[in-house]
Amino acid sequence: MSLKITNREIHEKAIAKYGQRIQREIAIEEMSELTQILCKIERITHLDTSIPTNQLHYFAVMKELKPKLISEIVDVSLMMESLRVIYDSDGKLYKEQKDKKLLRLCKRIDNSKEFN
Repeated sequence: MSLKITNREIHEKAIAKYGQRIQREIAIEEMSELTQILCKIERITHLDTSIPTNQLHYFAVMKELKPKLISEIVDVSLMMESLRVIYDSDGKLYKEQKDKKLLRLCKRIDNSKEFN
């Protein structure tokens, strides 16, 4: 028989064990690591890939960075969940803001000349 624990319970336990301050610091650290990888990707996307050596370099770096990128996205997502538990215990404000911002994005996309 396996016990089920929710994601929320895991985050609550982490907050109880390490404290809110540490969770905030880890969130900042994880966001920095994601930013660093995104900057590396941005830098290599400016290479002239019509030059064969640049093209090989681009694909090699992207092959190396993709798993790291996904790992950092997961780390940031997990820490965002912890921050949600800390600052929006019932999740109502988060849902309200997310819905509002998704609606705004939809409107921007629909009004964009690019999509018309």
